[in-house]
Amino acid sequence: MGVGATVGFGNLVWVREAQGGKAAANERITLGLIGMGTRVQNQLLRGFLEHPDTQVVSVSDVWDHRVADSVRQAEEFYGQAKRSGDFHGVAGVKDFREIVSRADIDAVVIGTPDHWHAVQALMAIRAGKDVYCEKPLTRTVEEARVLVAAVREHKTIFQTGSQQRSDESFRFAAELVRSGRIGTLQDVSVQVGGPPDRCLLPGQAMPASLDWEMWLGPAAWRPYHEELCPQKDGTFPNWRGYEEFGGGGVADMGAHHFDIAQWAMDMDRSGPIEVVPPEDGSHSGLYLRYASGVCVHHLPDCIPGTGLRFDGTEGSITAVRWKCETDPVEIGGRPIGPEEVTLYKSDDHMGNWLECIRSRKDPVAPVEAGAHTAVVCHLVNIGYKLGRALKWDPSEWAFVGDAEANGLLKRTLRSPWTL
Repeated sequence: MGVGATVGFGNLVWVREAQGGKAAANERITLGLIGMGTRVQNQLLRGFLEHPDTQVVSVSDVWDHRVADSVRQAEEFYGQAKRSGDFHGVAGVKDFREIVSRADIDAVVIGTPDHWHAVQALMAIRAGKDVYCEKPLTRTVEEARVLVAAVREHKTIFQTGSQQRSDESFRFAAELVRSGRIGTLQDVSVQVGGPPDRCLLPGQAMPASLDWEMWLGPAAWRPYHEELCPQKDGTFPNWRGYEEFGGGGVADMGAHHFDIAQWAMDMDRSGPIEVVPPEDGSHSGLYLRYASGVCVHHLPDCIPGTGLRFDGTEGSITAVRWKCETDPVEIGGRPIGPEEVTLYKSDDHMGNWLECIRSRKDPVAPVEAGAHTAVVCHLVNIGYKLGRALKWDPSEWAFVGDAEANGLLKRTLRSPWTL
């Protein structure tokens, strides 16, 4: 289907207008989904199917059965709108480039492992697609910098999948901090897991239904192991635990909680100026110092569960999913007033992105926010890896006077993949 084509869906019809590949205000937004693992199949695919102003037209994954399952799920959903109960029209592919190259797809959703995010997002952006990309946005600092520049050059509507920005409890916590309810902010403590390890897993027999070369993509070649890419659906893989593919717990849940810290400090387009790891070489207790004097601490046991705590001169705030608690309780006992700081309100992270595709305004988690939060996670991991204090210049995206540390800001991509 190209520009100007008419498409039928049940009793609904929409027309693709000639306007640079963007959906008109009264059109469905056509989507392609890349990476159909547990998170995407169970939440993102279902969520976008249930948005009445979208049409999922293609899905992609390296596993044959995930492609088939995702196509079946989408076509069964759309079939419910037809009298016959039968619908065919969702393309399942193993090579995501088939999605990126389709002129009839307005936007793509990227739910692949971290080592793929930047390459796939950049290809989609340069093809004129709007993008929703899961967190953390990138595997390296260099990728984050390049991604920000590409989004702004191409005027892409880009939503980072940091859905906690669409959670009222985290938004309220950030508003309380910004409004001075706890006085002068002094410290932030973030409770998430530790850094990744090197991947030394032995090789295993590779399943015939998996495109392992495509799963590896820009990462260095290594033999298949089920811990990285399990065949059984509903099983979360552990590629996050290995530095070749992810950033450990620091960049997994840290991409959520460091993000709220950045938001509360109004640092979406900046970051810390110093990285100070613990002297004992442990993987707990590193802190990031900001120009304001605030220190953000990585403390895996600072609060129950995963979340973060803000400590100020007049009180503290603890925020976890769906709950924000203050000490003293009076700090959070009244709504944010008209004279205080009100932050971007979104109650539906996916819906916010779709609304912004139509309005062409930035969503609640724009590329700068996602990129600078990813950088914070990378700085924490680099600090633990090198085990010494580091000076950071957020405006230059570089360490100050440290060639060894700067050598860790990028990685070599396996051919033919490039940024």
